[in-house]
Amino acid sequence: MNTKLIEQRIQEFNTFYAHYTERELTDEDYNSKWTSEFFQMPGTDLFALITAAQEGSYTLLIHTVARRIAEIIEEKSLEELREHFDLLDDLTNKEKAELRKEY
Repeated sequence: MNTKLIEQRIQEFNTFYAHYTERELTDEDYNSKWTSEFFQMPGTDLFALITAAQEGSYTLLIHTVARRIAEIIEEKSLEELREHFDLLDDLTNKEKAELRKEY
């Protein structure tokens, strides 16, 4: 996601939730159609969005994006997470086998 698009998404979020005074969305607002559609983006874009939100100190957006990332992490296997967030697999086959034995 390019910088201009990130800024646009932050503006959309802040405009939609301008009336909000809490640090976190209620479950009802978080589960709303608007919020659900807002987060229809690749995982790499979520990281770009949360990074920009942190730089701008947009607390409500930071908490909301973090909650969405946490949900994604809970729902996926390690391999799926690597694919979703475009993360490199830096473990050797031996290290993977050892981890499988441990966990």
